[in-house]
Parts: sequence; C-alpha cells; structure tokens
Amino acid sequence: MNVGKLLSELAANKADETAIIFNESQYSYGNLNATANSLAEYLSGDGIKQGDNIAVILPNCPEFAFVYFAVSKLGAVFCPIDIRLSEPETNHILSSTKTKICFTFPDFPNKEKLSRSVRIIDIAGEEFSSLVINPGDHRNITTDISEVDTALYLHTSGTTGVPKIVELSYANLDCFPEAMKNCTVKGEDEVLGIILPMSHISGPIILNLLLSEKCRLVIIDSINPLSLFENIARHKITYFHAVPPIFSLMLKSGLAERYDTSSLDIIAMMGTSVPVSLMNAFKKAFPHVVVLQGYGLTETSPLVTLTKREDADLKRASIGTLVDGAEALIIDENGKPLGEGEIGELIVKGPMVMK
Repeated sequence: MNVGKLLSELAANKADETAIIFNESQYSYGNLNATANSLAEYLSGDGIKQGDNIAVILPNCPEFAFVYFAVSKLGAVFCPIDIRLSEPETNHILSSTKTKICFTFPDFPNKEKLSRSVRIIDIAGEEFSSLVINPGDHRNITTDISEVDTALYLHTSGTTGVPKIVELSYANLDCFPEAMKNCTVKGEDEVLGIILPMSHISGPIILNLLLSEKCRLVIIDSINPLSLFENIARHKITYFHAVPPIFSLMLKSGLAERYDTSSLDIIAMMGTSVPVSLMNAFKKAFPHVVVLQGYGLTETSPLVTLTKREDADLKRASIGTLVDGAEALIIDENGKPLGEGEIGELIVKGPMVMK
C-alpha cells in the first residue's frame, strides 16, 4: 500500500468529505492531504529523504495522522513510540532506528532527556503550527515505493529486556485492510473508532483502513467508557477494536441505556485472552452488535486469525480462522507438528509477517 499516493487520490475525489473527527474538530480529505503535503515539503527541505526515519511520541490526536501521512508521502519510515516508555527505552528506540526528527507533545515529561542527535519538534510550537493550521497550497507530493521497502518501525516489549524493533514493509500494510474485508462491509459509510494507543500498531493500521475504505475515523483520546459512549452516539461509530478490560468497563459503567449505540455494527476484542463470559455479556447488552475476536502480533501486521462475520455467534469461543495467505502450525520442542488437542508452540508464515 502506497499510503501517500492513496491519500492524494482520495483528496482529488473526496476533497470536501470528512476524513477525521477529533473532539470538536473535523478534517476533510482535502485538508488532510494539504496538511500532509505541507509537512512533507517542510521535512524534505530539512533534508529528509526516502528511507530516513521519523519518530512521533504523541497521544491519540490528529497530529499523529498528519505526520504519518507526511512521512508516507516521502517514502520515509514512520516510527511511533509509546508515550509511557521510560527515557532509556525511548532513547534506545531513537538510537537503534537512527531517527533524525521526533515529534512530541508539550507535556511529554522526558523531552529534555531525549538524545541530542535527534531534532525535537513540539506539535504545540509555532514551527509546527505554522505548517498545519493554514497549510495553503503546496505541490502534491508522492513517492514511488517498492513493496519490500520499510514503511514502519514499531516496537514490542512482550518479553524481558529492551524494546525490540519490528520492521514492517509497504506490502505488510495491505494485510489488515484485506483481512477486514469480510467484517467492515459498509464501505464509505463506515465510521471507524480508535481508542487504543495510536502509538501501537493500532494507529497505522486504522489510518490505512480509513484510506482503503474511503470512510471516516473518530480519534478518541481518553480511555474511559463515558468518552467512548459519547463518541459512538454522536458520530455514529460502526466499528472499533479494543482490549477486553475496555469492554468490561463499558458493561460495568451503566451508561449503555443512556446513549444511542444503534450505529455500532462490529466490535473486536483483541490483545489478550478473551473470556467467553465477557463476549456473551457484551452480546446480551448489545444484541445488534457482531462480537468478534482474533489473534495476532505486531510482528504479523497484526492479524493471523479472525472470526468471520457469519461465524461470530456460532464460534464465540474461537479466535477464528487464518486470514488470507497465513499458514500456521503448532509444533513441539523438536519442531514436529502436533495433532488436535495437543499443546505446543504456534508458528506462522505468510505475507503479513515482518521483514
């Protein structure tokens, strides 16, 4: 997926249509493309070229999308970093990815402790604001890319030790939208919601899904049930995914009766083992919603398996079937395949697997 080129094409055809909603602000496809061009031209003038690394340390906000699309237009590498990481962990990522510029938010506590070899740009500063508040007319920037080129540097800390860098290619970026085709069936009428940290893989994959579906995205910056219910009701969100504790909070909040959730079509419970009791309780509270779960990793872009829409009620305890192109085996400690009902290690290969 050539993200920058796809955004340019959508801006030409849907310039005045809303792409992103955040609190009281709305951004059209035309505005999104103009802002990305403005930032891309600025970065290019600062010496950033194809293959260079640009990092962001940002909470959920439109600026995350602005930078992502600008970096994509240049064919550079986008590296989102979790705002909760410690200073040594953050600097390890900046160093190991050879980051040249890092965008941060004003309240980031470790800003002064970041590597001096990295140029820091505050999204609340005049420099950034002048580029995005009134982006004006800039040449439309796109870059020819190869599918094997690196698009993302993500980090994962699922085991002990320093964060490990996951390198995803432009070909990998096609995998999530392709896997979701059976689920997000409303096309341009889809309204996506993002509540999980955009600094994880959820940010880039939802922005890619936004473009592939030609729809709109609601960015939610507060992980609490009140904010989620308000955004669903106000903006008619049709799909979002989250970790099980968020759905548990929704059920325990007692807010379901106060808000119109009729627009909600699909939710997906991801990120950890999902209790069937939670899925059953959510379906009982919201009988009109298709409740899915799947399995995946940052290293697999991220889906390996996903429940099919038509199987959702019949196979609620299942993590679903393999997404297109994925191959999987369960093996023993000697690498030999195991049979049904046996416990071993899951190994995966396919176009979704990282470089």
